Parts: sequence; structure tokens; C-alpha cells
Amino acid sequence: LDLSCKSREFLQVNLFWKYLNYSEQSRASVSPASMQMALVQDTRDVASGYECLIDLMNQMGKLLVLIFFIIKENTGALLPAMLMPTAMGLFIYFRSKPMLEISDAAGDKSTQLLEVTQEACQKYRIIADYQQRPQVCELFEEHSRSVSEAEIPMNVMKTNNTYFPQWLGPLFT
Repeated sequence: LDLSCKSREFLQVNLFWKYLNYSEQSRASVSPASMQMALVQDTRDVASGYECLIDLMNQMGKLLVLIFFIIKENTGALLPAMLMPTAMGLFIYFRSKPMLEISDAAGDKSTQLLEVTQEACQKYRIIADYQQRPQVCELFEEHSRSVSEAEIPMNVMKTNNTYFPQWLGPLFT
């Protein structure tokens, strides 16, 4: 159904429409790089999260059917069947705030990189006339490196989050 792309498109169009209706004061308080980041990256993340929520609801439905079957056939297996989703819920609860903080830090670094890029593009003539290309390139490299460094903890946490349910299954089996 391409739900993620349709959701992203809907969010992008409405966010851009909202931005165009900002007052002058509101528009001045939002940098173009922040707006670009929101339109490109953040809307994709929100749409992906929505799709994951739909998948989670699907998996919860399957789990409820499975628990019903377990209760009917083998009541001794009910405890692990209830503990596993509880453990996963606790894991999500305790990991969501740190993940949000790490993601925000990486997003801020990406926004700064976009701002440097945008400023260099807008002021290229001045940069070229005063032979500042190496300095601007070093500044860009520094910001690019900081984005990569900020994304490492986020990627590690995402990997751990992905593997936790897979590790939990054999443990409960």
C-alpha cells in the first residue's frame, strides 16, 4: 500500500503549507536548514514510525490469538507468553528516552551541516574571491565528521533494539 511514502508525502505537504503561512516573526525564528531537515528527514522518520506502529498492532493481534490458543491448550506456557511481551514493553519504556536524546543530537548535527552547506552556497562568490575554499572545506569536513560521530551511538542503539526481541525468544524458549 506504500503507507510510509503516502504518510511522508502528506506530512511534507502540510508542513510546507504551514511554513508558508507563518508570520514574519515565526519564519525568522526557523532557519531554512531546520525547515529542510524537518521536510526531508523528520517527516520520513515520523512516517516510518507510523508504519512501525501499524506493524506493531498487527503483531499484537497475532500475539493475542497465540495467547488465546496457549490458554486453551497448555496453561503452563502462559507465564512465558505473558512475560515476554512485558519484558519487551519494559525494554521499550527504558530505551525510548535515551534513543530520543541521541536522535535529537544527531539531528542537530545534521541541521548544522545543512546550515554550513547552505551558507557556503549562498556566499560562494565571497568565499572564492577571498580564496577561503580550503577553510570552508575544513569547516564542512568538521561538521560532516561530527554528524558521523553523532550517528554512531544512534546506530548502535538501533542495532541493540533490533536484536533484543531476537535474543529474548531463545531465552524464553
